[in-house]
Amino acid sequence: MAHTSTPEAGRVIRAAEPLLRVRSEGGPARVVRRDGCVNSQTPSRVAVAVGCSLGLFLGGVQVINHSLEVFANLQPPLAAVRGIAMWAVMFLVCGSASAIVYGRTSAALLGIVASIVAAVCGAAILVVYAIAVGVARGEPLSSQAIVGTGGLHLVGSALVGLAIGLVSAAAAAALGRASRAIAMAVALGLGLLLATGLAALAHATGIERSARPPFIMFGLPVVAVALAVAAPVFRSLTRLNSAET
Repeated sequence: MAHTSTPEAGRVIRAAEPLLRVRSEGGPARVVRRDGCVNSQTPSRVAVAVGCSLGLFLGGVQVINHSLEVFANLQPPLAAVRGIAMWAVMFLVCGSASAIVYGRTSAALLGIVASIVAAVCGAAILVVYAIAVGVARGEPLSSQAIVGTGGLHLVGSALVGLAIGLVSAAAAAALGRASRAIAMAVALGLGLLLATGLAALAHATGIERSARPPFIMFGLPVVAVALAVAAPVFRSLTRLNSAET
């Protein structure tokens, strides 16, 4: 049977040519990023790779933090500042992992997965290091302490990664097509939010321990939200600046 060529069929064929060309090269399916670059990794591998990479960085920071806690004997308020700084780094790393993966895959779920992977990877490094420090000091942790404290730390980190990843992915999705004015307004609000949370935490470090919980319970979630949204805002402003040049 003869086939009649039509303009519509020609357009369909031309539109399908890039997809056919990628498939004909073999290998895994490719991820087309928002900047037009093609990534040969599958979306799930992108999420795991980004999560592990940032998780290694987070683990390194947590190792330094634990070393200061064990060996430096910091005096107040430096001990409290050390703890707050560690939480801030964790929020920023998890939020960045989620925003980066969302930017490369446009999948909020994979952004959340990357955030969880980063948090758990960092926590696992810390647990292993804490066990090694105990052995080196002649004070090995009991198996009950390792399972209990270590397991609680891993689960808690996974929950933090889930929460931060969700906020960051949602912000990245909302800012994906935002105008420059909206992105700048969000950035300004973000700065004010972060300053408010840090002020509450700073105030908590200078008062009696029994009076600290209300300020910590307010300041820590506020800082968490601000730092979770920081990476999506930065990526949105970077994208808009690149589009204008």
